[in-house]
Amino acid sequence: FRAPLGGAITSIEVLYTEDFETEAIIPCVMSSVVAYSFFTFIFGHQPIFATPTLIFTDPRELLIYAGLGLVCVPVGWLYSKSLYGLRDHLFRRIPIKPHFVPAIGGLLVGCIGLMTPKVLSGGYGTIQLALLAKLRVSLMAAMVLTKIVATSFTIGSGGSGGVFGPSLFIGAMLGGVVGKLGHHYFPHVVSNPTAFALVGMAAFFAGVAKAPIGALLMVSEMTRGYGLVVPLMFVSAIPVLLSGRWGIYEKQVKNKFASPAHVSDLTI
Repeated sequence: FRAPLGGAITSIEVLYTEDFETEAIIPCVMSSVVAYSFFTFIFGHQPIFATPTLIFTDPRELLIYAGLGLVCVPVGWLYSKSLYGLRDHLFRRIPIKPHFVPAIGGLLVGCIGLMTPKVLSGGYGTIQLALLAKLRVSLMAAMVLTKIVATSFTIGSGGSGGVFGPSLFIGAMLGGVVGKLGHHYFPHVVSNPTAFALVGMAAFFAGVAKAPIGALLMVSEMTRGYGLVVPLMFVSAIPVLLSGRWGIYEKQVKNKFASPAHVSDLTI
């Protein structure tokens, strides 16, 4: 993702809901530097997403940004619950051999793709269109739901796939919807809806992964949108505060005191 600092911080933040794996920060930084240097030497240094220059200048926008943060909470809850709910209550109960179950999930994803092709694959091209404000509100809203269902069919059935990319996709679509609606109804406040798609990426992942600092840095680096650090900070905090105990990573624990890796360190 060409986000060396965000990648290093996310890796030590995502293990816990309320803590950092501080002992790992030096090796994470070193590995991130090496990986970034080799990768960009071969593939170039251009950011993964092309965005116009975005700068936060109007404090009134924070009200609309707060709405985006609040929207991320129920959608994030739906996303996290559907990932493992379909696995536990649907796919694991299908009376066939386990290695056939992912084929059923793939078939269901294919059916969704026939109706909404843009939800297939990583969706980074679609995110780029949202960042350029080239998608309709109705299409972005529909893709939020279809991406959640398609990802849940993939992961829940045991298929191979990640949850970070879909989180960025869903966040960008949510931000695009809020940004375009804000620009339509409050054009004197929301001058550039593109900023909301970018901020939505960080806010949604921060809420479902409990990783606000890493998400903020990664999105800033991926888009070079450092002019939006203030709304990124503000909006990323809202879903983290309101997301409760649910999230997309089942193995997350609260802090080091609850971590099996630190039992021997903390026994005394």
